[in-house]
Amino acid sequence: MNETLAALALGALVVVATSACRVPNEDHCLHKAVDANGWCAEHEEGRDFCSPCEGEHHGCVKEEPTEKACPEYTVPPLEETGTGSDTGTGTDTGTGTR
Repeated sequence: MNETLAALALGALVVVATSACRVPNEDHCLHKAVDANGWCAEHEEGRDFCSPCEGEHHGCVKEEPTEKACPEYTVPPLEETGTGSDTGTGTDTGTGTR
């Protein structure tokens, strides 16, 4: 009986310890701007990248994190260069009425 209680207590302790939530760092670059890398470049000289795996310097780091070293990091999407397939012919055939 005592062994069963001890096992249950140990199991409960493991569940509580592994399910503890993280308190977000409100001062982290991820929470400063939509473009977190841009925020870092502007506010932390020489640290142009925002890493979710780093806590010092608001999370700003000198080199772009890799997904291997920091699985939480996602590479930002490439900016559009304006070379899309829109021909700009102005031939809208909408059927809206006024």
